[in-house]
Amino acid sequence: MRLPPGADPSAEIAALKAELSLTRRRDAAIDASRIGTWSWSLTDGELQLDRHCEGTLGLEPGQFTGTVASFLSIVHPEDLARVRSAMDSMGGDTASVALEYRAVSRSGRIRHIQTTARRYDDESGTGEMVIGTSRDVTFEVEVRQALEDRQRELEAANSELDDFTYIASHDLKEPLRGIHNYAGFLLEDYADRLDDEGRGMLKALSGQAERMQRLIEDLLLIARLGREPLKRRKVSVDAVVDEVLLSLNFLVEERGARIQRPMALPQVSADPVRLAEVYRNLIGNGIKYNRNDRPCITLGAEGDGIRTRLTVADNGIGIAPEHHARIFFPFKRLHARDAHGGGSGVGLTIVKKIVDAHGGRVTLVSAPGQGTTFSFTLNPEPSP
Repeated sequence: MRLPPGADPSAEIAALKAELSLTRRRDAAIDASRIGTWSWSLTDGELQLDRHCEGTLGLEPGQFTGTVASFLSIVHPEDLARVRSAMDSMGGDTASVALEYRAVSRSGRIRHIQTTARRYDDESGTGEMVIGTSRDVTFEVEVRQALEDRQRELEAANSELDDFTYIASHDLKEPLRGIHNYAGFLLEDYADRLDDEGRGMLKALSGQAERMQRLIEDLLLIARLGREPLKRRKVSVDAVVDEVLLSLNFLVEERGARIQRPMALPQVSADPVRLAEVYRNLIGNGIKYNRNDRPCITLGAEGDGIRTRLTVADNGIGIAPEHHARIFFPFKRLHARDAHGGGSGVGLTIVKKIVDAHGGRVTLVSAPGQGTTFSFTLNPEPSP
């Protein structure tokens, strides 16, 4: 650009220096990032790659000849049609593209390439050109594939474990039922021929068989949770709780427990059978692990109309904060096995698995001697 006579060139020089500095910084940033840049003229078909782009694609010196055909020769055969389609679209009405493809070097090494591009008017204003960047994402793709493979392995292992638990537990049910029944028959028909010690041993045998049956039923339930899909529908939590209280009626009356519902419980999207298991375990635990003459269970709910948080609070023995996480693992007892009426040791594991299956989360607030409040959420069912 020629300046008029007598004009001060300092402003123009400063502008040129600023532009040069910006260009250098941009080039330095591109150089540091090792992202390749390229341009493709839609007028004459010339394709230009910078040195980083050639390195990214695994091109050897002199291998690339500046033509589209030369570039397409290194594209993996399985990706060729997709790359051709993207290039054709850029020559049509599409203003920008983003895609991943594989490039194969002469040595046979495969690189995963991530490319983004946009169409612009060329510098002369007489045609159009596509300018883009290419980045080698092979490491990211390999890590992602490794994680996906590991996830599939874990899912397969969990499925095998669920199958084993289901089969083993199912096969144990029948002989245990026989032991329990025969112990009952002996007590009924031969009690008068046994001394107190013998009768006590038979009662203990019957009780242990019954305990094992409950454990097997709980293990089967855990296995089914991993095998069977949820049957979600709109259900009334009040109706679910009513059914649960019928099944717990003996325990409630035996302990003189109070079940309080200060408010009507809402409708939620849930599997009613599984939701009943959650309430059965939480209410039952609140009554059993309770030293008060009259256990009190309070049921509540709060939410914003989208996600509901349901609560079960008790005035029981409470749980020390350092044990809050471990209680959801199977067989992690915080007391002697036979204390507070015993139990299978997997009740809260079942609660967590059911809540997790609903896309929710279960938490608790508790301290020794201050009771426990369990809270759990149920995510809305995804729209079809």
